[in-house]
Order: sequence, then C-alpha cells, then structure tokens
Amino acid sequence: MTMPENSFTVPLSRTAHQQAQQHYQHHVNPQKAKQVYLNQLAIYAVKYYLNCLAIKTEDRDDQLEDLVRQTLSETAYLTIKDWGNLECRFVLPDAESMTVPPEVWQDRQGYIAIQVNAELTQAHLLGFVPEVKQENISLLELRSLDELIEHLHQPVASVSEPSPITQTVTRLSHWFNDVVDSGWETLENLAHPSQPQLAFGFRSPAVLRSRKPNPVKVEKGKLINLEKDGDRVALLVGLLHKDKPNLDISVELLPGNHNYLPSDLQLIILDERDRAVMQAEAGGSEGLEFQFSGEPGEHFSVKVALGEFSIIEQFII
Repeated sequence: MTMPENSFTVPLSRTAHQQAQQHYQHHVNPQKAKQVYLNQLAIYAVKYYLNCLAIKTEDRDDQLEDLVRQTLSETAYLTIKDWGNLECRFVLPDAESMTVPPEVWQDRQGYIAIQVNAELTQAHLLGFVPEVKQENISLLELRSLDELIEHLHQPVASVSEPSPITQTVTRLSHWFNDVVDSGWETLENLAHPSQPQLAFGFRSPAVLRSRKPNPVKVEKGKLINLEKDGDRVALLVGLLHKDKPNLDISVELLPGNHNYLPSDLQLIILDERDRAVMQAEAGGSEGLEFQFSGEPGEHFSVKVALGEFSIIEQFII
C-alpha cells in the first residue's frame, strides 16, 4: 500500500521494543504474544506522535487494571487527558483494512491505524475514524491525521456521549481461556465476595454453592443495582462447550438481597437487530432463566428492566 501524503512515520527504537517485550514475555501462546507485541508497538508510535503535538496522555502507572486488560484482550488504547480513549489498531504490511473487535466499539473517541513494516523498524500512522460499527474498516475510508488533530481538540461531550444503559461487548468465547471482562465474576466469588459490602448485600449464596462443577461448562456472573430501594439482582451467564460448533447458553437472574425477584422485573433476550426473541416477567419468583444455543460470532444482548430502569449487556459468542 502506498503511504498517504500526510502519514506520519515513527522510528521503532530499542525502547519501543523493550516496552513491547515486557508484555510479550507474559504469554505462552505464540499468536497471542505476537498480537500483544504489535499492540504495544502501535501504542508507542501513537504516543510518540501525540508527544510531538504536545498532547498529553494519562500516566499508566496508576491504571494497572486497564493495562492488564489491554494485555489480555484485543484492545490497545491510550487515554488522552481531558478527552478520552483513542484505540490504536496495528495494520500489517500490505493489509487493506483495519480490524476493530466489537468489544471496543464503545468507550472510544477515535480509532487510529498504525502500519508496521516487516522489519518492525518503522510504524506509519495512516489515519483514523471517529467511530466504527463493523469489524473491518477499509484503509481507504480513513480520515487524515489533520482531521484527527481537529478531532482531538473537540470537547469530549460533543465527540461521544456514552449510553447509561449499555455496556461494552463481552466476548463469551474468551471465557474458555480464562479471559474475563471487568465486572464479571466466578460464581464462587459471587457467593464469597472479597468485599464485605457485597457479602452483606447478597443473600443467595446457597443457590450458588449448591451447583456442582461442570468440566465443560463455564459460568460467570455480576451484581446489578436496580436503583430502587437498594434492590440488587445477580445476572448469571453460562456456556456449555459441545462437540458441534454451536454453544449452549444459559442466562439466569437471581435475587440479590431479597428472597424473591421484584414482581415486575423483566428479563429480555435481544437478537443482533435488538429485537426481543425471549421475554419473561419475574412475578415475584425466585429466579428467571433462559436457555438457547448460538454459533460462534453471533451477537445477542440481555436486557434487565424494572420500571423506568433498564440495563443492557451485549455479547458476542
């Protein structure tokens, strides 16, 4: 690919490779280690570019959790002071598109493409897009770096206003590799939380402790505050790995600090077009559960609603 006229080239110094090596050495999977290495080179190149423009990025020393998340997942971003997160996507030589995984389609104010040469001695900043709605973005669709500079000086509120009810996309297949998004816990941690305030509020540990381990099933959960008299519920999602491509999925809602769910609480399963395909109302029951199957790569969402309150969790199988 011919470099755009206003592309910016960054020399990948010894320091850049030392920083990448620090993250690379934590992975035994060669493919994952290579991806992490390239992610760190991309971050280094973008930070170098921003420093040239006197644009400050947040110090990662006090954001260890975010740094670990970048290392374990497919995300690689920089947090720009008083602006937001800029996703740094590496592009291999001769590639025609930039790949952006669904889990980073939100909570980002921009996505920048960085093409590294085969020798890993240079990184070329090709351009950016302010938002994405698909995994592959043609490099021909990238906006110029001049527009990126203008974009970086826009007020945060005018660039992206996060939805109060929608979370980032959770990639369920990663759970089989013990890669879990922030906020999700094992059932054991929910039943015996390390934080005393969670233990005080959750009154259904016996339900979780009674479950027998299943070697081919993975279950995670999270507590949801319903914003009504301190009510809380536990949302549990389980995956059953079978020989055939499809995965069996279970979605369950349990009371958090009462013996029963609120009578008008609703659990809704939405397809990739946000159409309700399963729906149930608690009616004061002890729990709600849906079971269905799906193919790898399929999208679905889980909506929990009570009166005017609602929250949506998005998933990709």
